Amino acid sequence: MKVIDLKYSKSKVDKAGESLKKDDLSKNELSKALEILSNWRAYHAAPLDTFAKVLKQRVREVDQEGSPIVVQRLKRTPSILLKLRTHPTMRLSTMQDIGGLRAIFDNVESVYELVEKYRKSKTKHELSTVDDYISNPKKDGYRSVHLVYKLSRDPKVYIEIQIRSYLQHIWATGVEVFGTLKHSSFKSGYGEKKWLDFFKYLSAIFSLKEETPVIDEFKGLSKSKLIQRTKKLMSELKVTE
Repeated sequence: MKVIDLKYSKSKVDKAGESLKKDDLSKNELSKALEILSNWRAYHAAPLDTFAKVLKQRVREVDQEGSPIVVQRLKRTPSILLKLRTHPTMRLSTMQDIGGLRAIFDNVESVYELVEKYRKSKTKHELSTVDDYISNPKKDGYRSVHLVYKLSRDPKVYIEIQIRSYLQHIWATGVEVFGTLKHSSFKSGYGEKKWLDFFKYLSAIFSLKEETPVIDEFKGLSKSKLIQRTKKLMSELKVTE
């Protein structure tokens, strides 16, 4: 992949990010800020491609018989804008998931095997954070393991690797699809409470199936109670239909 040169300083990238959080930009200001954002986004493409090659190799080492999936993407501009506006203190230059990779396995055991490979690997890049949302699911039910690398280049950029099971991927995809159908961003916590509750309960059911922890809110509930409440919400919301 062709290496894209960064045309703007880190301070100009952050200034553009601050401008894009506003609603009262002039047409020229908006155009310039989006131009800087586009260049900053493209600057992630080449390192993302390099990380993808390594990820594919390691995924094959972990699971040669199953059907693991590896995908890569540059975060879409509307998603970057939404994240900037919903996180007022975030700087564009430190957004960690503009360059993103995802590995999806049939089971949780393979997820953690790959995580360990990354933990033990030697690289010039810094493994900045490891967030285990399988052992500690997010409040909305989201589950996955996130590895964030700070790359050894100037200015610094981040690459995020999400590693999850197929059931966890089904859940996350469902949140996005149903959110779109209901014209809400369930992924960002917006939308009808019953729908948000449904996905929390569904996450708990999947957690039980994978023998991993449920969200803190449901830790006192029995399996039968979780199933009962999930079925009730499915009926009320006509999820299947």
